Amino acid sequence: MEQYIEYIIYGVSPEKDWTDYAATVIALAAVCFTIYQVMQQRRHNRLMVTPNLDGVTHEDVQQNSYVYTITNNSVGPAILKSVELYFDDVLMAPEKLISDMVVEIFPSLPRGNFGHHVVAVGSFIPVGAVIKIVTISCMGDLTPDEVKKTLSKRTRLVLQYESIYKDVFYFDSSVD
Repeated sequence: MEQYIEYIIYGVSPEKDWTDYAATVIALAAVCFTIYQVMQQRRHNRLMVTPNLDGVTHEDVQQNSYVYTITNNSVGPAILKSVELYFDDVLMAPEKLISDMVVEIFPSLPRGNFGHHVVAVGSFIPVGAVIKIVTISCMGDLTPDEVKKTLSKRTRLVLQYESIYKDVFYFDSSVD
């Protein structure tokens, strides 16, 4: 049996011209631009879910009441990681409630004249949520303005919270 060669493969090196280099430069520029776009998109995504907690006081002179609320007025939910409550610059024990502090600060105020909300660690504060931390119905000589001044001097609420990207933020009622 005879052997014969069916194919002969040989290579020829083409001449290089400027278009080869231009294509390489254009491809490299496209890769760099894509990396830049991805970085900007990630930055944008983080900003779109950044929570922002704000403390707001409401003094209703006609109703003779004081309300302190925390509002998430951002575009992303807040995940609460820690709650610290200070009374006369001393960190309170976790089991001590806001109601106990109100009784200490305003001993003449009946328990039925105030309410509070306990914010739980690990809770999820959605966008637009308003949490009433404390509501006090004033009586006698006690005015909403006096309640505000007294509470702002003697109490402080510090919350540590994070976004869904795990970026950490702090809320401090003394900074309002």
